[in-house]
Amino acid sequence: AGTWTMILPTAVGMAGQQLTDAGANGITSWAAASFGAWKNDLGILDPHEALAAVVKAPTHRFTYNKDVLPEGQWDGNGAVMHGIFAEEAPWAMHGERDGFRNGIAFSNINSFGYARAAIQALYEDLQLAREEIAGLKAQLAA
Repeated sequence: AGTWTMILPTAVGMAGQQLTDAGANGITSWAAASFGAWKNDLGILDPHEALAAVVKAPTHRFTYNKDVLPEGQWDGNGAVMHGIFAEEAPWAMHGERDGFRNGIAFSNINSFGYARAAIQALYEDLQLAREEIAGLKAQLAA
């Protein structure tokens, strides 16, 4: 709703940087996008825990309820959407509002991280199944 002016940095960003608007005021700056050296590594997300979390969160068909949306929140123009709800998928969210931690905004980074780990779990499970099938085929051939 309304207008928004974006102010771009005067310099070009370095490799591995992305534009961010940390202050939500339209003034953008370059920030670390992906280099591991720029992050505090807290460990590896367990792929099977990620898979369980992703599978547990249902995918809803929905429209936005304009009567209860916070002012300025995009309402989708009545379009039918397909996605998750913050309270059912805290792993996909970030931010804090009104005491609801990790649920104010959808996080592409968190969602991609969980999706990638869930795919890894499925791949590992598929590899084990392939090995078991190969073993059974070898037993039948013997």
